[in-house]
Amino acid sequence: MNETIVAQLSAGKLRANHAQLALALEAERAASIEPLASGRIVEGTAVLHRVLGAVGLSAPGSVLNAVYWLIVYRVRLATSPRLWG
Repeated sequence: MNETIVAQLSAGKLRANHAQLALALEAERAASIEPLASGRIVEGTAVLHRVLGAVGLSAPGSVLNAVYWLIVYRVRLATSPRLWG
């Protein structure tokens, strides 16, 4: 089989797998809302931790850490050049 065709088929499969993974992660993230809204904080945060782990991220270790990064990103956003008119 032609190498170009094989590469194109592989790329198509990777895109399909990536799309399926993205949909699954979004569904799991959305599923975390119900436990959080109903007061089952431990269950909801466990789901969010799984989603973050699946995409290579982690939740902040403390409230202070979360506030620190919130401030850092807000300052970065405020000082970045505007991309819109």
